[in-house]
Amino acid sequence: KPIDVNVIYKDYERLSLTFKNMIKHLSASISTTTMIAYSLRAETSKTKGKK
Repeated sequence: KPIDVNVIYKDYERLSLTFKNMIKHLSASISTTTMIAYSLRAETSKTKGKK
């Protein structure tokens, strides 16, 4: 069954500002962690190729 984005958005809009900020912070943390992990993996791949 497909996810109805409008239902999720309506639920999100009913959240308190505190919970909205928690979601925003968690999203930013996941994004930053993913970028760092990707960069480290790319550096490791380059280093392995030079050996």
